[in-house]
Order: sequence, then structure tokens, then C-alpha cells
Amino acid sequence: MDSDFNLILELAQRGYADAQDLLGVMYKLGDGVSKDYKEAEKWLRLAASQGDSDAQHNLGVMYYNGEGV
Repeated sequence: MDSDFNLILELAQRGYADAQDLLGVMYKLGDGVSKDYKEAEKWLRLAASQGDSDAQHNLGVMYYNGEGV
């Protein structure tokens, strides 16, 4: 899992919206990482600002549920 996470993190840091969305969801759910709503919001916001509709939805769900925002 560490190598998967590292690859996703690297792609997210390079600006790939799909990877940013995936990383945000991982942090939101605590999937392979410690649950961290602030970190989830950060990555989802970056992806959403690039027009990624999945990230826009996931960020909206976080706002709706009051998860860390």
C-alpha cells in the first residue's frame, strides 16, 4: 500500500486532478492513511478547482455533512 500511496501522492503533487481527488477521498475515509478532514479538503479543493466533477461532488458532500469544514 505504501508504494500505491506514494505514487498517488506524487501524481497529486504534480497536479493530476484524478490523483488529487483520490487522495482526498483516501484522507476523508481513512483508507490507507489516518483520517484527516483538513488534508482531504485540501486535495479535493485542488482537484475541484481544475473542474474535476468527482472532486466537486466529494467536496460538496463534505460541506453538506460538516466534515472538517
